[in-house]
Amino acid sequence: MNLVTNDSHFHWVLSCRDILEFYGRVYGIESKKRTKRIKQLSKTFGIEKIMDRRYSYLSTGEKMRLNFAKALINHPDLLLLDEPTLGLDPDIAIKVRTEIKKISRKFGTTILLTSHYMQEVEQLCERIAFIYKGKLVDIGDVNKIKSRNFSSYDIIVETSGVKSVQRLEKHGFKVYGNILKKRLDTDENISKPLTVLNKLGINVINIETKKPTLEDYFIKITSRQKGARK
Repeated sequence: MNLVTNDSHFHWVLSCRDILEFYGRVYGIESKKRTKRIKQLSKTFGIEKIMDRRYSYLSTGEKMRLNFAKALINHPDLLLLDEPTLGLDPDIAIKVRTEIKKISRKFGTTILLTSHYMQEVEQLCERIAFIYKGKLVDIGDVNKIKSRNFSSYDIIVETSGVKSVQRLEKHGFKVYGNILKKRLDTDENISKPLTVLNKLGINVINIETKKPTLEDYFIKITSRQKGARK
C-alpha cells in the first residue's frame, strides 16, 4: 500500500532524488532496483530535470508529481488518495486528475479515492460508494447507480424558429420561444425526437443532453437519508 493526501509534505532541504532515495530505502528496495525505479518514475511524472532541486524550490505542480512518484516507488497493489485536489487551484487540480488516470492506466494500480467533489469522482472512478453519517448507503458502478435512481433525462434543443407549437407539444416537446425541451427515458436514444423534428421541418441549431450527475444523486440520497431519520 501507499498513500497520497492533499497535505503531504517533505523536508524543505531535501532534493527530489533524496526524497525518493529515502523512501526507497524505507520500503527495503535493493540499491540497483531502487535506482532503476527512481529513473522510471521520474520519467513517468516528468521530474527528470528537477531531481536535484530542493523541495522548497518546487512549484505546486512539481510537488504533486513528486508525491505521486514517492507513492508508487514500492509498487503498491493499492494506492490510497485522500482528497488529493482539496484546496488546489483549478489548473493544478486538472493536472492531479491527469496523473491519477496515468497511474491507473500505466501501472494497473488499484486506487481508492476519497473526495467530496462529485464531478471528480464521476471523471475518475469506475465503482463508487457513498458514506453518509458514517454509514455506507450505496455502492456500485457509476452509471448503474445513476440509472437505478433516475429514470429519465432531458434534451434541450435550440432552433431557428418554431412554426407549429401544437404539433411539437403533441410529440411531447415543451416550447419556450425557440427553445424546445423534452424528457426521455434513461434507455431512450435522442435519434427518435430528432427524427420527429426533421419531419416537422424544424431547423436545429444546437442540442444539449442534460443527464443526472453524481451531484444530483448525492443531493437526492442525502435528502432521502435525512427524511428517514425524522
